[in-house]
Amino acid sequence: MQLKPITAIIVLLLLVIASLSLAGCTSSTTTKDTNALNTTYKAVQVPQKYGSGTYAGETPKSGYKFIGYNVTAKNVNAKDRGFAYNDWQLRDTQGGVYQADGRSGMVGFQTISYIRTEPGDVVKGTLVFEVPQNATLKSLTYNDGITEIVTNL
Repeated sequence: MQLKPITAIIVLLLLVIASLSLAGCTSSTTTKDTNALNTTYKAVQVPQKYGSGTYAGETPKSGYKFIGYNVTAKNVNAKDRGFAYNDWQLRDTQGGVYQADGRSGMVGFQTISYIRTEPGDVVKGTLVFEVPQNATLKSLTYNDGITEIVTNL
């Protein structure tokens, strides 16, 4: 009869330990090669119509919208490291994956084209994505094949 309360305490203790272990897995950012690059982002309003040149009057395809993020990336310690707009992906909760649009400059923002960096260099620009109107956005990922940074939105 004395074993039942001890067994209950052990089971409860194991449940607490398991839940604390899982709580540590809810970090908003996961990285690979964490010492090479730091990134930050901020959502920005994006015009829903391109304004000039070849793309004058261009709008998102039917049922889609443009989403934008100002991003900053700092090369911490990687010699001769490339950085480009197509290293970024946006994911939604329905499993959709969207590549940054290379026409960001046409929407009126500084485009992040391919830039080779050295330690200490900082790259800034705006990424524009074309996503479904009803998408619930989940994460913004930077992945250049060496460094991967996933930030939950």
